[in-house]
Amino acid sequence: MAERNSEYARLPGDSYWTPQWVYDALFEVEEFNNPWDCAPRDADFDFLEHRCGVREIATNPPYSLAEKFILHSLAVTKSSSGKAAMLLPMAFDAANGRRNLFEFRPFKAKYVITRRIRWENLPQKKAGPSQNHAWFVWDWFYRGKPTLGYLPRVP
Repeated sequence: MAERNSEYARLPGDSYWTPQWVYDALFEVEEFNNPWDCAPRDADFDFLEHRCGVREIATNPPYSLAEKFILHSLAVTKSSSGKAAMLLPMAFDAANGRRNLFEFRPFKAKYVITRRIRWENLPQKKAGPSQNHAWFVWDWFYRGKPTLGYLPRVP
């Protein structure tokens, strides 16, 4: 099934406010202890300039910088055998040019969100959202094969 055009103008900096239930659904299937949201609502810093080690990251990155956020997240979580989760469009892993992000060991799982997300900073239309999303998780400690999962029913 094709996604329809949302008819929304793209926001500057790809800043879409993620409802808490989206994070809660991830935390039901993945254990996190105080993960860093490195792309919060009104960020006044540049995550890509951050050089210190971080144990855990769970964030909705700006889509225009998603690949850079993933690579940088892997770099800053590697020394602590940490992990990173990125909320991305469902087909993000389908691009041939992104295979390098998913074909090596730290990639752990893709968790499909079975409810479309209504971004908190967009006006709500009756027709509802038009795009599907998933959490993509990389875990330096994980040793198994990547898995595909579906998040529990969410509100």
